[in-house]
Amino acid sequence: MNKIRRVMIVGLGALGTLYADAFQKTENTEVFVLVDEERKQRYEKDGRILNGEKCSFNYVLPKTSDAEKEPMDLILVCTKSNGMHMALNMIEGYVGDDTIIASLMNGVSFEELAIEKYGAGHVIYMVYLGDGVKNLNGEVYDTNINNLFFGSLGNPNDDEQVGLLDEFFSRAGIGYGIKEDMLYDYWRKCILIVSFNEACAVFGTDYSVFHNAPEAMTLAKGLLKECIPVARAAGVKNADEYMDDISAAAMNIDPACMPSIMQDRLMKRRMEVDILADEIIRRSRLLGLKTPYCDMVSLILNVINKQNGF
Repeated sequence: MNKIRRVMIVGLGALGTLYADAFQKTENTEVFVLVDEERKQRYEKDGRILNGEKCSFNYVLPKTSDAEKEPMDLILVCTKSNGMHMALNMIEGYVGDDTIIASLMNGVSFEELAIEKYGAGHVIYMVYLGDGVKNLNGEVYDTNINNLFFGSLGNPNDDEQVGLLDEFFSRAGIGYGIKEDMLYDYWRKCILIVSFNEACAVFGTDYSVFHNAPEAMTLAKGLLKECIPVARAAGVKNADEYMDDISAAAMNIDPACMPSIMQDRLMKRRMEVDILADEIIRRSRLLGLKTPYCDMVSLILNVINKQNGF
């Protein structure tokens, strides 16, 4: 592959809609949105709304035989956690020898599962950082504070894939950066979400709580502390830096920032506790570690999920 030209988006939430629209406007690029039959009919009828305007995309269904296989250059998975396993199976008919698979999902679960199914040579580690996208009542609003970060972990094809993504994202005109220590930044995002974003969801508010009620930092830092040994066990060499690094970063986030998990609570959508606090708990148990703060947050947010029918 010389350039990325065929791109597939899986999951049309806030980020999926944002990047499907951006890539669709990129020269020499074909964009496909992978959906099931029910969503295909609904989206073709109603479209998706981005910044008040209706977006139309090329919706395709999963392939059912090798004869139908049309490999993609890049597959970007943007589903919620309850769609993760289905997405991994749905893309199978579109994964060719050179296909790059990346995810903008929260947590640290997708990449391990994707490598298990498709091999490390297909999977690049990538994270989204920003406060520019909101999904309220199915309408997506973007204030253009968005960046994708990716980098090599030393897996087969990583360096080549980083170069291809560099060229493509530059051509697409989107915000992005290449990280030297991608494993650190990959876990950094997860820990920020587990500690500060989930704390926002527990308190039912935005980031202003950490400024107006400094006691809220007790919960956030308790969660953060429980994540550090888990990251260290996953191979992050300088995990001890997370406490100061993430705490300082959180205090620099706009107090009006409402993280996506808080948006989900507000809109009574399912919160992704399973790949956040629950995943830290699962990994901690394997290490023989206790997690009283994560246990408490898991209990509270899962009760709210059940109250909302999930």
